[in-house]
Amino acid sequence: MEITVSKILLEDVLTRLKSVSKGKSISAASNSVQMLISQEQLMFTSRGNDMFARINIVKGDFSLSQNLKETLETKKELEVCIPDDLISLFPKLPGYMNSLIRLQIESSGDDEKYKISLLPPVSENKKSHYRVLGLKNSGGYFRIPDLCFDNFITIKAHDVKRIIDKVTIASADAQYKMFYMGINFVVKDDKVTATCTNGQKAAELTVNNIENKFNSKDEEVKFLFYAKSLSKAANILEMAKESDDVKIAYNNNAVGLSQGDKSVYISRIVGENFPSLSNSERIPSNFKTSLKINISEFKSLLAPMKVLAQTTINLSFKKDKVILNLDSGKGDAQEEIGIEEWVEGEEVEKIKFSIHYLTELLDGFDEDVVLFQVNAANTPIKMIEKDYVQLLGVYAV
Repeated sequence: MEITVSKILLEDVLTRLKSVSKGKSISAASNSVQMLISQEQLMFTSRGNDMFARINIVKGDFSLSQNLKETLETKKELEVCIPDDLISLFPKLPGYMNSLIRLQIESSGDDEKYKISLLPPVSENKKSHYRVLGLKNSGGYFRIPDLCFDNFITIKAHDVKRIIDKVTIASADAQYKMFYMGINFVVKDDKVTATCTNGQKAAELTVNNIENKFNSKDEEVKFLFYAKSLSKAANILEMAKESDDVKIAYNNNAVGLSQGDKSVYISRIVGENFPSLSNSERIPSNFKTSLKINISEFKSLLAPMKVLAQTTINLSFKKDKVILNLDSGKGDAQEEIGIEEWVEGEEVEKIKFSIHYLTELLDGFDEDVVLFQVNAANTPIKMIEKDYVQLLGVYAV
């Protein structure tokens, strides 16, 4: 039984899916990508720790051998698990296999496994092959959440990419409170606000002019799901400006993102209340001092200081400059940067921040000039760029 398909197309699909399939599991299928073969499509699915991803190759982009067609007349679909080892071969295949490629599936003598081979196109008249063993049945390991996309919002693909790039940088890799690892979506009318925080830094982005098809369109809808898994969705979906829009739906267990023949399903974080950044006791409702700073210049001064810093840096905000100062076991350093504009307020002396969190957050800005807002030495700093807001807490001494 053989499938003939473009090598470039198949390699692209499998490589994208492999990027999310690395998870800890006792299942024998955990280091593979599932392929469900039917007359109409090849459906590929991978699974990570908190997510599933699926990409389809549709009829017209592949062909089936006659014996495989006959098999599918009775079975309707055939499951094959393609192991990581086979996927890793694609970039290393010889040049004569760079156009079309044949994926051969045959009995291995083992009731639980197929022989899966990569063969050159018939036109090459070569006897070469690359063969591995793959499972016949994943035992339900790749069963995706039952999620309907009839109740959804539609958002531009490049806005999803902005959320991934700008917001997930503030999430935690691991925490005792699960919501620190999540990204919180709040949907109301024609806008969605995405927020992440690890308790010390926070980032929030509002996207306007979305298409809201939720049944509860007039009510505020909230759902919290894993931020790092959303970051991996960038490997599956097309994120360029001209790419198709992305549908986002949710149920009690998962959040789904769908774009054409590609889809991602991410586990929700339930039973956790995401903190409100606007109503938190730790964050002032207003800031007394505001000034504008050139971000590129600021980052260029922080880079060498980060080498010497162990954890923190002191920032002092003057009406004509910002003073950067650190004193650590490695050494000490001081720099100054002139401000672009003093908007209002009084000068603020020596607020201590994590230099690592500060540099991470600054990478999220696109504009040259950003508004900084501060109060006093024991309160966070707020950085604003149009519809994008960041908060960085003071470092606890």
